[in-house]
Amino acid sequence: MDEMEPHSKIRPPDLAIPNWERDIVRFVYKDPRDPMAGEYYVRGGICFPTVVGVGAGLRIVGHAVLICQNIQTKVAYEFESKPFVTVDHVMAERGVVKAEGVCTWFAKAWRRYYVRTFYFNQDEDTARKYRLQVLRSDLFEPKPGFVKLHWRDDRQAFHAILEQGARGVYRFPLGATIAQAIKTAGESELKQQPIVWATMCALNGIEAHPWRELLDDREEDQLIIMV
Repeated sequence: MDEMEPHSKIRPPDLAIPNWERDIVRFVYKDPRDPMAGEYYVRGGICFPTVVGVGAGLRIVGHAVLICQNIQTKVAYEFESKPFVTVDHVMAERGVVKAEGVCTWFAKAWRRYYVRTFYFNQDEDTARKYRLQVLRSDLFEPKPGFVKLHWRDDRQAFHAILEQGARGVYRFPLGATIAQAIKTAGESELKQQPIVWATMCALNGIEAHPWRELLDDREEDQLIIMV
């Protein structure tokens, strides 16, 4: 894991321009020479709130991450990361927000990056509960879509983080929480670390459902003829 280096240049674009037909988002920065400028395949990963810890340390924690893959370089960058317990805010008396829900983060992720799809891998009861909460929330629009991933071996799914990090095609910001979480992931069950699980979902989702340039009719005909 020593090969996995943080990336100091990761920051939100000054302007994001979606291209729905190509399923990409162009990131624009004030400096046109900014190395982060380019076209990105924008996807997220989510670990719906689950019980972590033992004994008196038991608690419920979830995590959502936003991963954007540059379609030219194929490098996937972690742009945003958010721990959460609820979808909507937990309200106290007089309309005061006691605990912020992930709804605010979803709204920001849409406005800033136009992310529409999040990958997950959890039991159906837990996933259905929180997906319904997202659907019924009045605090943000549009609602993201959730795509379930299937894998047999958790450790093999975790391998995607290590392998892509070692090849330099997965990058995270300086000081990112994921850095320490990856180092300690082998010390406990992976499901006990929601940030790692959410990242596993994002990277494995992008790998299982990669971005491809859409072909026009002429290109498709030529491809068929060549085959």
